[in-house]
Amino acid sequence: EGIDRVALVCQSMGGWTGMRMALDHPDRLSCLVLCGTPGGIVTDQIIAAAARIAEGAAVDGISGNAALAKSFQKNEPALTFLYDQIGSHNTGFSPRLLGELASARIDPDELKSYSVPTLVVSGEEDALFPTEAIREIAELIPESELKTVPGSGHSPYYEVPQMFNALVDDFLSRFAS
Repeated sequence: EGIDRVALVCQSMGGWTGMRMALDHPDRLSCLVLCGTPGGIVTDQIIAAAARIAEGAAVDGISGNAALAKSFQKNEPALTFLYDQIGSHNTGFSPRLLGELASARIDPDELKSYSVPTLVVSGEEDALFPTEAIREIAELIPESELKTVPGSGHSPYYEVPQMFNALVDDFLSRFAS
């Protein structure tokens, strides 16, 4: 396509790809947005969160509702139903994949020369990767910005799209080129 540089916006599992791209090809990225994801950076809190996710998926299967804030589920039953229906198209997803994803780790030493402007977004009510765990990740990424989205779970882009888009638009306006 002839695209030399891009801004990447990555949600959840997409963060592993985005973070690896930023580390391996920083010249190809103007900036990176990581939402609800550790991006492959592993801390004790992230290991514990991944174990809870895998355990829940092994017991209850994969359900989109686990990603939504409880308050969103209560206040937006139709959108909650739609989210779960969209998620039901993710057939063949195995909880084992979460373990494999967790093994694609980024050593914190790799971040010493990290230079891509990065926005880290966390939903205040994210039950999958809690804000405290995402805050720890943001602290490891040099000069990253952390924004916590109130009233949102794991999917702020879906739960509060206007707020999410405003955060991302502001960041991109400063760094995307």
